[in-house]
Amino acid sequence: MKKLLVLGLFCLLSGCVKQEPVGTEEYLLEGRSLTEWLRDVKDPNENVRLSAYESLQTMGPEAKEAVPVLIKALQDEDSNVRWVAADCLGRMGVSAKDAIEPLNHSQTDKDPRVQRAAIRALAQIYRAQARPVAPEQ
Repeated sequence: MKKLLVLGLFCLLSGCVKQEPVGTEEYLLEGRSLTEWLRDVKDPNENVRLSAYESLQTMGPEAKEAVPVLIKALQDEDSNVRWVAADCLGRMGVSAKDAIEPLNHSQTDKDPRVQRAAIRALAQIYRAQARPVAPEQ
């Protein structure tokens, strides 16, 4: 499990995962759509679920439709899933504003990594909300 997590984090940081635009609505990640990744978060296999959450994490704001799923993941029994979910919500910025209250609760998670990820996520969401939006032309 730890090897999978380390490998996933390495791929995220090194950029070995390719993100490709498809039309104007959906992005592919590793050749799979957001819908396919969301299906995997319900898989009974812990490794499949964690991989799906890490893929959502990589998609960032492009996966904004996943916010309700990620909010629910903050309650997962697996602390690795809770940690990745909190981080993913932070990467979504303003798109994850509905997660502010659940992330506040995650600051008291029994796993310190989840607590730190929740604090970072809240800071990222608040920072994104504070940025002025350029007027449309």
